[in-house]
Amino acid sequence: DQDQVLGIDAKGQYYLNKKAIPNAQLGALLKQIFENRTEDKLLYIKAHKDLQYGKVLDAMDIAAHNDVRVTGMITDQRPGTVSSVQADNLFQQPAAGGKK
Repeated sequence: DQDQVLGIDAKGQYYLNKKAIPNAQLGALLKQIFENRTEDKLLYIKAHKDLQYGKVLDAMDIAAHNDVRVTGMITDQRPGTVSSVQADNLFQQPAAGGKK
């Protein structure tokens, strides 16, 4: 079973694994994906930085009512910062002209 990622753009439009979906169909699609899984009922959510947090909570609520047990959040690393998670830094590109 592959990881499922729900994207939410600045206007609140949903994308499931980068494919736009009608917002009204989110619950049914999640139920279809997760209802027969016995493990890994995990949905990652990546929302636009300017989206109101209430919209993220709405998506989490829909997920919770449609066989998703856990939601995880995905964020982008801020430019010029270093993650406190050592493995994250293995894949970062050095700054322009700089060395790693």
